[in-house]
Amino acid sequence: MKQICLPGFLAFTIIGSIAGIRSLTAQDLQEKQVVIDTAVTFQTMTGFGASLAFYEGWLTAHPNKDEIYEVIFGELSLDILRVRNAYAYDAGMVGRVKEFAEAAEEVLGNPIPILSTSWGPPAYLKSNNDQANGGTLRYTAGEGGVQFDYAGFADWWEGALDEYEQNGIFLRYLSIQNEPDFTATWESCRLNPAETVTASDTIAGYNRALDSVYHMVMQRDHRPVFLGPECIGIGYNAVENYVNALDLSKLHGIAHHLYHGAGEDDPYASTNYAKVGNFHPEVPHFQTEYSRTDWFNLAGMIHQSLHAEHVTAFLYWDLIWVDGRGLVSLDFPWNPSQWSDPQKGYTRTKEFYVFKQYSAFIHPGWQRVGTTLSGNDVAGVTFMSPDRDSAAFVGINRSASASYNLHLSVPGYIIDSASVYRTSENEDGLLVGGLTDSVFTLPPLSIGTVAMQVSRITGDIEISHAGPDQDICGGLEATLAGNEPEIGTGTWTQVNGPATITFGNANLHNTTATASAYGVYELLWEIVTGEYASGDRVEIRFAPAADAGPDQDIQSELEVTLAGNEPGIGTGTWTQVSGPGTVTFGNVNVYNTKATASAYGAYELQWEIASGACATDDRVTINYEDTSAAGSRKNFISSVTNYPNPFTHATNIRFFLRDGGGVTLTLFDSMGRKFRVLDLGTRVPGHQGYTLQREGMESGLYLFRLENTAGEILPGKFMVR
Repeated sequence: MKQICLPGFLAFTIIGSIAGIRSLTAQDLQEKQVVIDTAVTFQTMTGFGASLAFYEGWLTAHPNKDEIYEVIFGELSLDILRVRNAYAYDAGMVGRVKEFAEAAEEVLGNPIPILSTSWGPPAYLKSNNDQANGGTLRYTAGEGGVQFDYAGFADWWEGALDEYEQNGIFLRYLSIQNEPDFTATWESCRLNPAETVTASDTIAGYNRALDSVYHMVMQRDHRPVFLGPECIGIGYNAVENYVNALDLSKLHGIAHHLYHGAGEDDPYASTNYAKVGNFHPEVPHFQTEYSRTDWFNLAGMIHQSLHAEHVTAFLYWDLIWVDGRGLVSLDFPWNPSQWSDPQKGYTRTKEFYVFKQYSAFIHPGWQRVGTTLSGNDVAGVTFMSPDRDSAAFVGINRSASASYNLHLSVPGYIIDSASVYRTSENEDGLLVGGLTDSVFTLPPLSIGTVAMQVSRITGDIEISHAGPDQDICGGLEATLAGNEPEIGTGTWTQVNGPATITFGNANLHNTTATASAYGVYELLWEIVTGEYASGDRVEIRFAPAADAGPDQDIQSELEVTLAGNEPGIGTGTWTQVSGPGTVTFGNVNVYNTKATASAYGAYELQWEIASGACATDDRVTINYEDTSAAGSRKNFISSVTNYPNPFTHATNIRFFLRDGGGVTLTLFDSMGRKFRVLDLGTRVPGHQGYTLQREGMESGLYLFRLENTAGEILPGKFMVR
């Protein structure tokens, strides 16, 4: 059973009207059900964000920066801005961050939460006396052992916080070190989960550095909360190793990046999202940096982060960059003659539109709710607003070839209005309209967002239940099992199928449904109560009984064409039951395959059709007779064949002669009346053929008879178009 049309079914596209359930098959596409269960809840979102950490000067100097601010903050509805703590080595950074914060507030109408991350402290705090190229915190070595300058690191952070606040910037989040497990050629600083002092390594501990900065922050009036460890990826137990060494009470959120372990070429195959998500699920998880894969796999990584890890925040890396990268790629601001777009000087990338499919419609405080989808080709998540009057479903069609119609339902809710936005190879966040009968289409390799306004159902309503899916074995009639309405009116309709369904009584909950052909049918049971309509669907699979075809006598040959029935649905399989030798099938799953015996004799073969709960079989006897043996009297070796059949102009009649001799072909109409005798002349032993022309024959069924000089007769028939 597929519950697809609960009270929320009405008014997806026309406000206040009941959706036209009976016209659901407007497009001949496979339909998948999306059931949004608001009673099942998961994480509450902190939001979506991105970084302005490099090329900031290009943005502040850009002649069209106000327009760009509208794009990156407004269009994306950005919730978190991540910036780089460059205190004491880039004096202009704080001014640029101040401009970004003010621009965001102007566009959004509220201050944007800011996360400041250290890419590395100044050179004087580094063991290699270099801001870049890894290194760790400076240290001294003496009789008391190695002493790292955690206090100096905390003092540097304190100076940064003072400078931020003097410029009106009050951080919401603080991350003490970006990617502490990675040695980069740019600003970086290695911190192991705990101190490592060996003959080959001397590396400060992230846990000790966090303790020092945390202690400093707790003495301040304004106290940002801590995110960490921002390790480079979710593979190799990196997140677990760092967090296990920490006093977890000091972290507001477990933060990481996605540069390893995330299945960048196939995010759905990675089990690390769920593994990390199940690690301290009581603590919010933040994905704070990623940008490397193509646009479509980016959607998969966002989905897996939300669905499998249950992150409360997803931050892209480069909000702006250059050379076609980032969410917005900037042209050289100081020379408009170099701009790719002479009017703008910037470009929204494909990744911009993918990110927007989520960020523009899912907001802080929104909670993920249960979303059930049929099949594996489509992935999706749904979030609802705190007051439950808005919702957003984001679906991804993973198939490279198939388009799908997605049918949405929300139990207990009316969808007052809905808008569908789509990104694909040829579409960039395109508004494609609303829902048609609760359905929207996802082309191959596309992302679709349905932004909905919803309201709870009030008053009396009956919920329809179409009953369980059924497998009907060898028959074309099913007894349906919908629920009986108490106050409403129920109606059965056919949604799809290879032929026509006839209902015994379309308004009776347990009526019969008779199909005109075998196959899979989807039926809808709808109950209308006043202004509300509730619908549920059921799948009925009518599977044919296996028919192995007629027994056959085959003379002087060891190969025969079998004549089982085509399965239609399910899978057919030929097997050998008995016989003096071995039968080899051309293709055991093809109903009319070849069967070649290794020795003459009688063989019993079985044709089985399995479909769902149905498994039927039938047997056929094939007698391979060696007519060359002494005493054999038969001149014809096998049943005559003709091809093509039916035919329009001519057909080729084939037969086999053991001995040579004369052959006569006699033709009869469908009533058995002889109308033509043809002398085929004297034939030599072996395979023979004769091309029969249509001349004088009307369309219809005809019989024929081959007769040799010994009086042996072999009958056949053909159809003329």
